[in-house]
Amino acid sequence: MEIGSVLSRKYRWRKRDINKVIDVIKKTLTILIPTEYDMLDAMELSLKHYLSSIDALMLVMSKNKGLILVTFDGALLKYKEKSFAVQTPSKR
Repeated sequence: MEIGSVLSRKYRWRKRDINKVIDVIKKTLTILIPTEYDMLDAMELSLKHYLSSIDALMLVMSKNKGLILVTFDGALLKYKEKSFAVQTPSKR
């Protein structure tokens, strides 16, 4: 999961703390597994827009499944203008 990578590299979280967050995510959310079609679409999007493979895959999977991609990633939020359903988390 990308969150583990971001928390360890960008925020320097300890592995134990990252695992706690991932455990909560696993219990709370449905984890989506990409299909081969998702992967092919993501490769095409990645090459077209010079996206990382994981960013392209998240965009493609959310679009193919009719879901909204929720992120703080500014680069991904720009794809809202390109017919992808992307938004930041709402504050409650």
